[in-house]
Amino acid sequence: MKKKIILFVFVVSIFIIFIMSATMYANATTAIPESMKHGSNEALVPLYAGAESAVPMSTDDVVSAQFSISADVTFVGVSCPSWSDNIGDMTVTLYKFDKDYETTIAGEPISSEIFEGFGDNNLLGFNFEENDPLKAGEYVIRLTDAFDSGGSGVGVWKHGAYAGQIYYVNDMPVEDSSLRIEVLFVQNPEGEPYGPLTRDSSTGEINKLPDIDNMIIFNDEEMLELITPGVGCQNFEIVDGYLRINVTPASDSQFVINMPYWANKYLSCEEYGAMLVKMRVSEGAPLTGEVFFSTSTFPGPAAGGSVTATYKNTTDWQYVIFNFNSNGKYSQPGAILNKIRFDPFTTENQDAVIDIEYILFFTNKESAQAWEGVFDFITPSPTQAPSTPTPQITQAPATEIPATAAPSTDAPPTSQNKSKSGGCGSSSAIAQIMLILGIALIIKKKK
Repeated sequence: MKKKIILFVFVVSIFIIFIMSATMYANATTAIPESMKHGSNEALVPLYAGAESAVPMSTDDVVSAQFSISADVTFVGVSCPSWSDNIGDMTVTLYKFDKDYETTIAGEPISSEIFEGFGDNNLLGFNFEENDPLKAGEYVIRLTDAFDSGGSGVGVWKHGAYAGQIYYVNDMPVEDSSLRIEVLFVQNPEGEPYGPLTRDSSTGEINKLPDIDNMIIFNDEEMLELITPGVGCQNFEIVDGYLRINVTPASDSQFVINMPYWANKYLSCEEYGAMLVKMRVSEGAPLTGEVFFSTSTFPGPAAGGSVTATYKNTTDWQYVIFNFNSNGKYSQPGAILNKIRFDPFTTENQDAVIDIEYILFFTNKESAQAWEGVFDFITPSPTQAPSTPTPQITQAPATEIPATAAPSTDAPPTSQNKSKSGGCGSSSAIAQIMLILGIALIIKKKK
């Protein structure tokens, strides 16, 4: 009899525990179920666009997005990497948009949840009943309190510009960026998945003049001194007034461009936030590139310290703009740009050729877009540059090129070092005139 009573109590206890666990799970706001993770269910609709980059977050970082949906949804979430170890926490908060961003985050949220130990790239967000969905309109989703107790970090996926979203870092808008948000519509809209979005109508002031002291114009063999070869990018030459780079298949092709040591002044990250590259790529080459920056306040190359750009599908010369202002780690107070690491392709690499004629730095993206390719601020009567042939792929040598590790970040040059050229101690010699295909000059200090 006593054994039967004990067995009965045991069975009842297990049943109660099961019921309590099921109830707690049903009421909790959790990551979207395994069957509906990113990429595994076509019903999920992306509210982002452009090339991706994983951005790590610290406990003090805040990443947000103001976004709009054109129809009702039963789920909204953000894909967050935990760098494959499934360790880390993140707090996600959802607000109904009210007047502006600051007013919105000062108000009461629709929902907020701490996601603990979430899986790598899980969608962290909120479920809604089909008969009580999240209505079409504008919202703000905010990620805070990122924490990783001994793992490899947690963060967000950042993409390019998207018409239905405004991206924020530490509550400041960041240009040309979007957060990897996905939603599940009650019924997919016939048109765009996003609706009207309240935006700041102000635009950046246009200044067509680039930073004259730090123009990088590849019209002379001496310009190769600024290049540090890297993985998959080993063969560099100056051809007819431009830099030619033969890219070979590699897991992460890259090379470093150092800022001119002969420049009369440093390049201020606060003043110059956009980089324009006049370049062309061979036929069939991938059409996205990435640039990592190293400044006096953010030693790079490092995760989270890069911007991407898309190339036009052409073998003609084109202007490609890398908008550093879209990354909050770039334009810190007093920051000076030391060097950049150019990853020609963000996708799988292949044999290709890249030509670069020059690199200019402008105050902002709008100023770079206004560039007309004329150096008349230096020479009064520029002449038309002769046409040059489309780059052709040069077969890579049979021997394997050894991988070169990314160089360590150097401290910004001191004024004493900057007065030297090529290691010589002449501080009084001031450079004169360098031609760019007969139309542009660059000021250099000579040995």
